[in-house]
Amino acid sequence: RLLWPGVDTTASQLIHTDFWPGNTLWKNGKLLAIVDWEWPALGEPIGDVAYFLSDAAYAGFDVEKSFLETYERSSGKPIHDLLFWKMMATAIPMPDIGNWAQGYAELGIRTMYPDDIRRAHTNYIRDLLTQFNSNA
Repeated sequence: RLLWPGVDTTASQLIHTDFWPGNTLWKNGKLLAIVDWEWPALGEPIGDVAYFLSDAAYAGFDVEKSFLETYERSSGKPIHDLLFWKMMATAIPMPDIGNWAQGYAELGIRTMYPDDIRRAHTNYIRDLLTQFNSNA
């Protein structure tokens, strides 16, 4: 709260809480469904957006710009407080994100090794902290 006094964390909409590329089904470049709703909760939808973008970045998918444009257009809502929510999303896999690499391999999305995803996670956090410091 001290770092982001203006961030509203009181939203109460249905969110997925495990929204990552592996929980999406696609056909001919179109999203068919978001699956694996075993941990739904009430919360801020931008948290799911940040979680998806963070996870996609760890895997090396450069989708942020197009994802955010599509999200805003589809939802009719502007993106707000994204840096805050991305920083929260990076904490979810701590202390060791290495086991997430297996999920990508099992789904045939991308071959990654634990050290690859650890390095990507560390670099992503470093980039977020740089953004935070430049906005402070």
